[in-house]
Amino acid sequence: MQLFEGQRSTADFHARVEPWVVRAVAFADASGLLAVTGGMVQLSPHGERSFETLSANDELLRDEKMFLARVAKAATEAAIDRALRMEPIG
Repeated sequence: MQLFEGQRSTADFHARVEPWVVRAVAFADASGLLAVTGGMVQLSPHGERSFETLSANDELLRDEKMFLARVAKAATEAAIDRALRMEPIG
């Protein structure tokens, strides 16, 4: 969060892809929740319906939803790409 609010620089940010992220994407793809095409990942129609179900229930994933609501506008794909290249975000 501090990175997107300008309180920390990208030099303070240590990004790496954890092995469990790759596994989670593989499981979600195998379950039909995602569509993986040429390195791009997006929700499938089934994934979109599951998202709507989760979004409709305020009790599910409350902390995660609050975090995502805080960073959603700042954490664009371009901002994440710049952060991973250790370039200034803002």
